[in-house]
Amino acid sequence: MPYFSQQMKARYLFFPLLLAGPFAHAQTTFSIGPTLGGNLATEHIAADNAPKLGYRLDWLAGAQASFAWGRFALQPALLLSQKGFKDEYVYYFVDPNQNPTNPIAFHSNIRLSYLTLPLNFCFAPLGAKTGPQLFAGPYVSVLLSARDAHTDFNRLPEDITVTDHLKVADALDALPDNYGFRRFDAGLQGGVGYRYEAFLVQASYSLGLRNTTPTYIYAGAPITSTNSYNRAFQLSLSYLFEPKS
Repeated sequence: MPYFSQQMKARYLFFPLLLAGPFAHAQTTFSIGPTLGGNLATEHIAADNAPKLGYRLDWLAGAQASFAWGRFALQPALLLSQKGFKDEYVYYFVDPNQNPTNPIAFHSNIRLSYLTLPLNFCFAPLGAKTGPQLFAGPYVSVLLSARDAHTDFNRLPEDITVTDHLKVADALDALPDNYGFRRFDAGLQGGVGYRYEAFLVQASYSLGLRNTTPTYIYAGAPITSTNSYNRAFQLSLSYLFEPKS
């Protein structure tokens, strides 16, 4: 019986060592550096027969780090990321005699400025410091500001664009001019990359999972509104260097 117990103990010690084998000889390295890139962003409206919102192109910038060991890496980043969407719609008016006039097209360009913290888990078949990479992970964002560059309704029929700063809040009074977005967003992203020495190029797609539309309050009670979610294609270039100890 004592022999059996020692044998079982040896097995329990052997299996963790076997699993840890690939990491035992892989030295963990840390690198960090600036990141610059762009977003091709829109929003998805979760409703039947909802209009398709247009994409808008804008920038992202910040810093990215990499904790690499063997074929794996953990890649956090801190980014200023510009998202949003474009929307175009047509209004039909009538003259004083109730005759329809020519339709007038309106445009709206929503820009959402986020501070974003993505955390990617990376697999690199040739090693985390060189070659192709696959990555995925979660992100959290806080909305710093929102604005809308849109057709000026007060200057029709001239095509004049004005910019309004929108509210950032989880709940808003349901007034005609009270329009805004929720403060916090969260979701998932994934993509592919390639690292060559200090340079890292990544292409990804981010999927927002938190409704960006605030709760609107009318007469002290919330009213039903559509749910909207951030979507974005992203391309970035990072320069990662290893700080001297």
